[in-house]
Amino acid sequence: MNEAALLSYLDPMSAVVYAFLVFGEVPGVTTAIGGTLILLASALDVMRR
Repeated sequence: MNEAALLSYLDPMSAVVYAFLVFGEVPGVTTAIGGTLILLASALDVMRR
């Protein structure tokens, strides 16, 4: 169950990466900040276990 929650954090990030790779859409500053916060929360969750 916990792995599914962790993967759900990464889902929005994968959408940004795919948009960049497929459509050439460059993420903005707020998107980059949000992605950083998502990755940081995921890393903290993994380290906490």
